[in-house]
Order: sequence, then structure tokens, then C-alpha cells
Amino acid sequence: MVYRRQLIAATDRQELSEEGTVYHLRYGLYQETTPTGGQFYAIACHLSAWRGKSLVREDWDIAGGLGADARSAEVVYRTVAGARDPVFPSHLADIVREQAELVLSRDLGRAEVRRPKEAATSAQHGYAVKLP
Repeated sequence: MVYRRQLIAATDRQELSEEGTVYHLRYGLYQETTPTGGQFYAIACHLSAWRGKSLVREDWDIAGGLGADARSAEVVYRTVAGARDPVFPSHLADIVREQAELVLSRDLGRAEVRRPKEAATSAQHGYAVKLP
């Protein structure tokens, strides 16, 4: 059984913190093809943080749950990669899930997706995606 992963799009960005740490982030939109021909999408994020020439932190994560619709996956990817505040790997899965729900709710013509009251939102965790 052979699975294939193909990079569809990539975005690099750099952020400078007040403390002088330079954050390099790379976002990638991937298409995974299954042995039976199914195609699914995921977003990955790699972070490397530098002070001068010293690597002080590195992290990576991938978030699936985008399903098989290429257009919806691209909308979520553009939102994450182009957010005003950078999306770090530790928050990637939560933000991708929330953005995918928003895209799905728009596609279904509903104002919002109903979620259980106990479900945490990104704002409750102290981070937020600001649309560009």
C-alpha cells in the first residue's frame, strides 16, 4: 500500500518579538492520496526561533480534518498562513478545526456551526486568528 503526500502550497513568514527572538514559520498545504485514490488535505507548520545565531526553539505539527474538498482546504490554509498574528504549531490543530467549521458553515449557508457550550474557543485559550 502506497500513500503519497504532495505539497500543494507553502508560505514562509518571519516575526520579531519584543525580546529580540526571530520566529521563522513555514506553513504547508498538503494533499494526501490513499492507496485507493482518495485525496485528503492537511496543513503543517514548522517553527524555528532564533536569538542571534542560536536556535532557541523548534516545533512542528500537522493538522488534518480538512476533508477532501480542495477549495475549502485552500480557504482554511490561506486564512491560517495569512493571519495577522502568526499561528504557532501548538495552536495549529485548534485553529484549523475552527476555521474548517466556519468554511463548512458558510458552504452550508448557515450563520454558525452549533457546538457544545463546554467546547473551548481559541479566544478562551488566549490566542485568536485575526483575518487579514
